Amino acid sequence: MPETFDGTPIAATATEQAQLAAFRTGAAVFTTLKEVVSVRGIDARSFLQSLVSQDVANLAPGEATDALLLQPQGKLIALMRMFVISEEHWLLLVDAGVGTALHDGLARFKIRVKVDLEISTDLVVACVRGPRAVEVTGYDASRSVMALDDGVLVPNSWDIVAGVDWVGPRVKLTAAVDEMVANGALAVTKGVYETARVSYGVVTQGVDINDRTIAQEAQLEVNAVSFTKGCFVGQELVCRIDSRGHVNRFVRLLRASDSSARFTVGDSVECQGTVVGEVTSVAAFDGVALATIRRTVDVGTEVSVGGSSAAVEQRFPSEPTNSASAD
Repeated sequence: MPETFDGTPIAATATEQAQLAAFRTGAAVFTTLKEVVSVRGIDARSFLQSLVSQDVANLAPGEATDALLLQPQGKLIALMRMFVISEEHWLLLVDAGVGTALHDGLARFKIRVKVDLEISTDLVVACVRGPRAVEVTGYDASRSVMALDDGVLVPNSWDIVAGVDWVGPRVKLTAAVDEMVANGALAVTKGVYETARVSYGVVTQGVDINDRTIAQEAQLEVNAVSFTKGCFVGQELVCRIDSRGHVNRFVRLLRASDSSARFTVGDSVECQGTVVGEVTSVAAFDGVALATIRRTVDVGTEVSVGGSSAAVEQRFPSEPTNSASAD
């Protein structure tokens, strides 16, 4: 599989099957196009606490959490992984192309606070996923904050799949990855990474979710929203839906009845002759995809995608099982 996977599914080689297995039984390492926004200053914590959807009032150095920055109307600006370097230094990890939106979304509220915001163009991310992720990275929660010049380790799992991200200077990326490989990690291709990401239901912003997304449509509220913290930007819509509303669509996993079936981004999802959704991400192999689908289509329903039969599944095991019928 070439590193420049173009989204066209093909058959997996034996090497790629071994790389996929690392996500289940070992540790897979890959570099992704992530962007890092740095927040510094004595008001960093209070500034972020007032804006993001997660409660970060007691997040300690070395700890991380998922969070959202929302538009005032409640739709998405950025899905991020927040990591505390120190009381006055926080890192916000987002998908490629989202850094500017996050930076600008925070900057509009930077009024009479001692905070500096920067898109850190020199920092890059290497991701490790699998049951041996902690072992091969040497992650230790008790001493996870190291000098940023040498890279920091950020806990970042895919639901049931353990994970650690290395964040550090671009010039030290190769050495960091080589060390993980020496410790037993397996470097994987872009196609393998995309297959694992889709198979485990991990959304990518700008692909599966965008600035029209409401948190509950992609079940982002499960890990990224605190309903007890108090006010945050966009809170009204998210809380209203949680308490007495519903959304009209969900991001779901599609699994082909025949694993050799091939989906394409943009394929229509049909149920009983009616278009009910659209494919947003496809795995390189294994006949799985992510799609945005109407909430009236229950988990377990058989649908047609590009002429192939597929089942609608929950994206991840901890997803609320009744979310499709919330009223």
